[in-house]
Amino acid sequence: MVQADICKYIILSDTDRKKGDLQYPHPNVVHRFLYAANRLHDTIAWFSIDDDGRLAFAAEEWTRGDYPRSFSIDPAGNYLYSCNQRADGITTYRINRKTGALSFAGQYTAVGTPAIMVFLA
Repeated sequence: MVQADICKYIILSDTDRKKGDLQYPHPNVVHRFLYAANRLHDTIAWFSIDDDGRLAFAAEEWTRGDYPRSFSIDPAGNYLYSCNQRADGITTYRINRKTGALSFAGQYTAVGTPAIMVFLA
């Protein structure tokens, strides 16, 4: 399944489910999960990816902010950072390697209008 197909699947799935606005799908191929920001519901959703490339909705986690403009996964795949543009903050989550679940790491960093986070090698 190519990135465009994944994007189409997520948008259609969420639109059918609750009229959301999913953005920025990020596949985490090592752990077999795909994450997407849902700006209208202020959540990060995740999907499992099976061996055939099919996606299954797993769950979603509240961003603890407003309007997750984007998010980034650290290079090791252990943390996800949500840039909550209208809330002026970045939320940190731990990624469960087995289930893909996000759990709030207890860190909410104040940053004026965050739009994107990039990791430099």
